[in-house]
Amino acid sequence: MAELMLVAGAGAACSDPTSSGRESSADRIAFTGSTDGRTDVFVLNADGSGLTRLTTHAAEDHAPAWSPDGRRIAFVSERDGNAELYVMDADGARQTRLTSSAAVDYWPTWSPDGRRIGFLSERAGAMGIYSVDASGANLVRLTPPGGRDMDLAWSPDGRRIAFTSYHDVNDPEVYVVNADGTARTRLTNSPGWDGAPEWSPDGRRIAFFSERRPDAGIYVMNADGSGLARLANSSASDYSPRWSPDGRKLLFKSRRDGGFDLYTLSADGSALVRLTTTGDNDDPAWSADGRRIVFTSTRAASADLWVMNADGSAQARLTTSPNWDGDPTWSPRGR
Repeated sequence: MAELMLVAGAGAACSDPTSSGRESSADRIAFTGSTDGRTDVFVLNADGSGLTRLTTHAAEDHAPAWSPDGRRIAFVSERDGNAELYVMDADGARQTRLTSSAAVDYWPTWSPDGRRIGFLSERAGAMGIYSVDASGANLVRLTPPGGRDMDLAWSPDGRRIAFTSYHDVNDPEVYVVNADGTARTRLTNSPGWDGAPEWSPDGRRIAFFSERRPDAGIYVMNADGSGLARLANSSASDYSPRWSPDGRKLLFKSRRDGGFDLYTLSADGSALVRLTTTGDNDDPAWSADGRRIVFTSTRAASADLWVMNADGSAQARLTTSPNWDGDPTWSPRGR
């Protein structure tokens, strides 16, 4: 782990666990770190302290995802010859394989109740969406063969999944499907790419990006596809909208000012704010209380984790590595 170090001054580590300055467990960040010639899963506190390497296998481990209760982390590992889903305790104990396929399984995403894990797999040819119990039992295919599916997102009530797909059309569009695989419905129909759907916290709306021309930008629609509204537009492309936990703002990345930077805007499309101005910035994730944002930035040459307040202030570097740190995700509220 010599290649991945904490940045002095990014946040003072607290040596006394009873101190009032101690970060709560809800301020833990899991991420993928490149070290010793491979990727592993790490966690650290949001002040930069407590860096812990959770996986140590010689194969690639990456794409961590916290369970809703914060007790477990799902991830992808290639330790058995190809990419499969694994789960472990939040401290790295009890690493257990969940899937077994000759094809690759990617991007685990927990259901809101923590009972199921959705994921992408090429086991039937083109990429499709599947789900499995958190124990590894009861594997179910949710989308039919023949398409290319990606970007799966559970609705807050766990009853539906939004996703991007090439099904039925030549351009990717946004779809929803029930959590049991029934009632697959296309919500968008445009001549450009519509993708990365994200449910609002109340489950009533879905945000997504679109490359439809000349009207590219960030869009929001009702969960049934009605009420389509363009919130952000640019001659460059905007990508990957992320709702704030209170549903009042959207966080997204864009090339509208040159390199990739991070922006927020209000859910009604007003109050656009540029948060970053240096380097390429990616992989943004809200803290559970919506007060901070973790992200990956290349402003210091290598790709490292940074954290900032939700208004873009107090930007601080959390990791320093000659390689790459990414895929950051915050632990759930109060865990």
